[in-house]
Amino acid sequence: MDIHRPEVDIDRPQLYIFYLPVSIVSLIIYVQIIVEIYRKRASFIYDSLFFRMTCSQSIYDITYVIMYFVMELPQDWKALTPFYEVMNDTIIPQLIYAHLFMCFIGQILGVTMMAISRMLLVCHPARKITNQMKNLTTRHVILLHCLIPALYAWYEQKHELAFRILNLATSFSGKAGATTVHGTAASFGGAINSIVLVVLGLAGSISSAVCYVRISLTLRKRPFHVWRSELHILASSFVLFCALCTLTAYFVVSLYTLYSNMSLYFPVRKHFYAFTFFLSLANPWCLIISSASMRSAVLRRTLPSCCARLPLFQSHYSQSNTPIHGSATVSTLWNPHVFTSHP
Repeated sequence: MDIHRPEVDIDRPQLYIFYLPVSIVSLIIYVQIIVEIYRKRASFIYDSLFFRMTCSQSIYDITYVIMYFVMELPQDWKALTPFYEVMNDTIIPQLIYAHLFMCFIGQILGVTMMAISRMLLVCHPARKITNQMKNLTTRHVILLHCLIPALYAWYEQKHELAFRILNLATSFSGKAGATTVHGTAASFGGAINSIVLVVLGLAGSISSAVCYVRISLTLRKRPFHVWRSELHILASSFVLFCALCTLTAYFVVSLYTLYSNMSLYFPVRKHFYAFTFFLSLANPWCLIISSASMRSAVLRRTLPSCCARLPLFQSHYSQSNTPIHGSATVSTLWNPHVFTSHP
């Protein structure tokens, strides 16, 4: 099934002013968080299923953002047009497209798994399945997380379900920052991929919503000080759930316009990065904002020591009088003995 459309001018997305700088900062923070989790993986603070799933989720988040910019930014420079032409009639476009949908499916499954795991840990902590999930290692979590996305990407590439977006008949118009695309808008495989994302997104959003309703009903019956230590984890996973709902709504609108209004489909598709980046880059910021221990560790590693003297950071770097090896002092915020919360 082919869906044809007339020649269309698509304005290039404006990435340099906001998305590229924010993405660079977010990826640096994300990598620092993963390093911190790995270094302290045996500690009481980070030895939890949530942080192991964060490591697994980061694979899809980080690789998606990097691949997006690698394939998108050269389109703004006519001198780099051969960068795309040399990949035509090769398997590379198919692999790139398979990686795109692998990341989407992996992100949807990751957010859903986080919601289900939080529900089991909060509502059914004594069940056998809960204990089995808690005992999963990072390697097992990554393996389980990538199983379905990898199988779908392999099936898509093997059966050529995805049309080659880099092999579409394209030409650069005289208007700066615009690309003229003509020919076939989407193939049967493209429609199938959109349907799969809509179905998985709706299933993940509904399942996560049920889990958070169960969690809220359970926590209402408990004193706040009992579950205060879970607050930053619940906040981070709930923000990811909101990002998943937003992305699912975009998938639904995109699929609807694909069949009903092609003139609206391409303007909608042009801004898909605004929805996918929200899901890909929300996790590190949530952890930095909600977790004092993670924030102090990441800021200490990434910011220059001179920044600690600025008034903005003095609240995070208040020094105690405890000497370390007779020469340095340690921040009370970094002292593990004063932590009052844990995952």
